Amino acid sequence: MGFFKGEVLIGVIPTALVEEAGGVKAASPYGASYGGLISPTPTEYSVAKAAVAGLVEHLRDAGARKIVVTPAISAYYPSGYSQTFLFAMIEHGFKIVNSDITSLVPLTRGLYDQVLKSRARNTARKAESCGIVCSLKADVEDFWPLMELTFARHGTAPTHSYEEWRWLMEKLPDQVWVDVAYAEGKPVAGIGHFRISDSTDSSFYLCSDPAYKETHALTLLICRALLAAQESGFSWFDFGTSSSDMVGRENIFRFKEGFGAIGLLRQTLSATL
Repeated sequence: MGFFKGEVLIGVIPTALVEEAGGVKAASPYGASYGGLISPTPTEYSVAKAAVAGLVEHLRDAGARKIVVTPAISAYYPSGYSQTFLFAMIEHGFKIVNSDITSLVPLTRGLYDQVLKSRARNTARKAESCGIVCSLKADVEDFWPLMELTFARHGTAPTHSYEEWRWLMEKLPDQVWVDVAYAEGKPVAGIGHFRISDSTDSSFYLCSDPAYKETHALTLLICRALLAAQESGFSWFDFGTSSSDMVGRENIFRFKEGFGAIGLLRQTLSATL
């Protein structure tokens, strides 16, 4: 759905209409992590207020009875982020129905001196002493067996198939890539990256071989990936959510905070139309 000021497109909201038992639901996003307003410039209050009213009216006319929106977090915007549109939604009657924490490492300061905690630095040094070698932007053939090991351990399947991930790496090499850590030439840990924006790199997948846990290869690989992201001009490294349905996962928080991660709220809003 697009919003225009006169003849000028000023923003879009990716939206899907989904049939449910209680009627049609409008979802933004659908099949993705984030939706909400995408705009090239910060949204003024008067524009945000009119856009929310127009959105609700349009979706009612389309037969929707409910809307659920998860806006992108502020780190995904290079500058000038404004939460005025979110406020306009709340003012219009939207309720916050979920708040989870996304853990991100700020890359604008001295990474080793001011961001990484001592436990991450010390563990990375142990991995180096074990002879772990890291390859950034590595081969998917070395990465994928680690994915299969990790997800088999959790009894789930990854979001992407091998064919899908390989296709993404081939078609979008500057936006999707993998890093791999090796012990005596054997792949033992990996990171699957998505470049979210010009300001934010992310680890969509973290995987490892449990037989090599004591080498601490994943910690060293993450440290190298953070340094590479900083050198590439990224401001943030997104580790993904550390809570689920507003319940924190303490071990996940502890692991990510060891690399200096801080929390930003990922909120979901809903309204009955």
